[in-house]
Amino acid sequence: MARLCRKTIGLADGNKSWVNTVGSRKMIEILSSESSRDTAEKIKYVVESVDDRSRKITYKVLEGALLQQYESFSVTLQVTSSSTAKWTINYQKKDPATENPDFYLQLLPTVNATVDIYLRSNDY
Repeated sequence: MARLCRKTIGLADGNKSWVNTVGSRKMIEILSSESSRDTAEKIKYVVESVDDRSRKITYKVLEGALLQQYESFSVTLQVTSSSTAKWTINYQKKDPATENPDFYLQLLPTVNATVDIYLRSNDY
């Protein structure tokens, strides 16, 4: 995934593999159009659950700026039988005045489009 989405998301912990087994942890960088590698937001997450049968995986944020505003933050990706990606973001605000995490929602279509282009070009 990080190899495909280098302009938006990159691995930041020295690992080269995007392991998705329960309990695996990664540090990623999230780049906005205004940021560089030096100013990228770093987020550490753990793979909380993997359900191969329903093609669903849940990531839970462990560290990062997100947790300054949110008590908890998790992202679930499920691929449907029609090969559509369904993203679900669960979060709990620390303060009701905190804005919704729209920036992160805006990243998902970019990730989907990048993966789609890769899969189509490699006949998956």
